[in-house]
Amino acid sequence: MKKAFLVVVVALFGTSVVNAQDLSLGIRGGLNMTGLYDAPVDLNWGSGYSIGAFTQARWGVFAIQPEVLFTSVSSKYQLYGYDIGGINEEFLEMPFAEVEDKLYYLQIPIMAKLYLGNSGFNIEAGPQIGVSLGGKRSFSTSSEFNDSFGINPTDIGSGDITNLNPIDLGLNFGVGYEINGFDINARLNYGLTSTLDEESSADGDNPIPTGESIMNFNGLDAKNIGVQISVGYKFLK
Repeated sequence: MKKAFLVVVVALFGTSVVNAQDLSLGIRGGLNMTGLYDAPVDLNWGSGYSIGAFTQARWGVFAIQPEVLFTSVSSKYQLYGYDIGGINEEFLEMPFAEVEDKLYYLQIPIMAKLYLGNSGFNIEAGPQIGVSLGGKRSFSTSSEFNDSFGINPTDIGSGDITNLNPIDLGLNFGVGYEINGFDINARLNYGLTSTLDEESSADGDNPIPTGESIMNFNGLDAKNIGVQISVGYKFLK
């Protein structure tokens, strides 16, 4: 799947620089609202950002726009069901830990854009390849746990996520509006591959993750999803 996806991206990139009627270069930056899907946990969306450059080859109302973006994505979720030492069974259904993952990618989307006449409005879609640049994970006790036991919020641990998938494939769909060289864009990114390279979990004899196991905890087979709001500017056209 990854090889076929790469062939499509390379083909689109090659098309964008051959025989274009208009060729332009620009920069782009924006904010992301991101999360995970296909995960066996309760999820909340996190925030991130993206910044980078793009080139656009245009033929009338149609254009191909390759981009290179440094992107951060974030997701928050809760983990349940830890036996923390002889407590009542009713607490096993309580979320014990709140987790935040922050992942960093070099993303290369290749967007096909269709302009709606001369209005400046456009719709777009295209594949995206992301190269993992690492990630951070932090654990803390949940608000429900803190309230039940009358304790203050406690950090359990944090550090690098050590089993990230090196390649993140996805599809983008978006709408935009261009005026005076500026491009205002809203885009949905739908991930196709798991964020983790392989499944792993904490030691069964130590259900509360500690040390290195905290970075690979639960082996979530989850994929990125996000909404990106960005502004671009064409300074060479």
